[in-house]
Amino acid sequence: MLIAFAIGGMLAIFIDIAALIAWKSPLCRANEISELPKVSVLVPMRNEEENVKGLVKCLRSLDYPPEKIDILIGEDRSEDLTSQVLEQEIGFDSRFKVVPIKSDDSGLKAKANVIAQLIPHCQSSFYFITDADVRVPKSWINTMLPYHSDNTGVVGGTTVVRVHDLWSGLQNIDWLIAQGLLFVVGSRFRSIAVSGTNMMITRTVCEAIGGYRNLPYSLTEDIGILTAARKSGFSGKNVLKQGATAEIEAQPDWQSLISQRARWTYGALRLPKLIVLLLLIRSLFLVFVLAVAWWYPVTAILLYILKGVFGWILASKVARQLDQKVSYLHFICFEVFSSLISISGLIRYLGATNINWKGRSY
Repeated sequence: MLIAFAIGGMLAIFIDIAALIAWKSPLCRANEISELPKVSVLVPMRNEEENVKGLVKCLRSLDYPPEKIDILIGEDRSEDLTSQVLEQEIGFDSRFKVVPIKSDDSGLKAKANVIAQLIPHCQSSFYFITDADVRVPKSWINTMLPYHSDNTGVVGGTTVVRVHDLWSGLQNIDWLIAQGLLFVVGSRFRSIAVSGTNMMITRTVCEAIGGYRNLPYSLTEDIGILTAARKSGFSGKNVLKQGATAEIEAQPDWQSLISQRARWTYGALRLPKLIVLLLLIRSLFLVFVLAVAWWYPVTAILLYILKGVFGWILASKVARQLDQKVSYLHFICFEVFSSLISISGLIRYLGATNINWKGRSY
């Protein structure tokens, strides 16, 4: 049994080492665009009165010709002052259009339902999707757009957590490593997931898969759209670049964070089986180390230090790519934090009869 725990711990470390070795592969390359096309920005919104002002200001500042962009906001039956604040902030800006979402369409739920009802209003062939609490950079569209091609119809950018303290810093490291691993897998093999908070899909892909209405029910529509796209012969790309890096606020408390992790677990369990196995091994690292510590505490400490060192190198590499910084003080307790939220999220997912999101249960 001791040997099994030790092997598990070493495998978790090896995952980070393998990612660092695979990092030597070339970055995905952008294509040249002779003429900027018309694009659409799609934003699902529910109970977001506190985020409306920042969102509208952010989207207004996008460095893209105003006449070639339309911004569609799906107001999904908010129970707060979202609609009133939206109307006030948008004013007479013709780029914005608010689409009331009055029902669930064709059995769809949550974000997928909103996007499905926004797409018919689009006047372009490129759909940029983000969330109300996310702030994309000015260069978002110009940076993401060149990565599409005839075969690549789904492009995912990167999202980082705004760091204010230890709590938000730990969450940011978690996001950085997760997206770094996705980038390595995508550049070496094929893209398996993109961030639904920061992604672009093409009209061609939507038509090929029958649109969001043809997706099976899922709370992780980003994984669903990429999976469907691959089945239709398209590929995806993960862009790890400063100009395609959005920001989001950290989850405010433990309960919110575990609920978020439970939703992520829902999506992660629908990835290829080998990826699920590797993620599970990585999540159980703390369990492996504590088990080894029962017999050989020095060995356990050595395993923890090695995991921290290679994890730090990986997180720092991702951060430098995005012109971000990672505090080594935050990283000292990151492995404990990472294992606890991963295990807690898995337990919450397995034990829950439903998942709460934006005031609704699914």
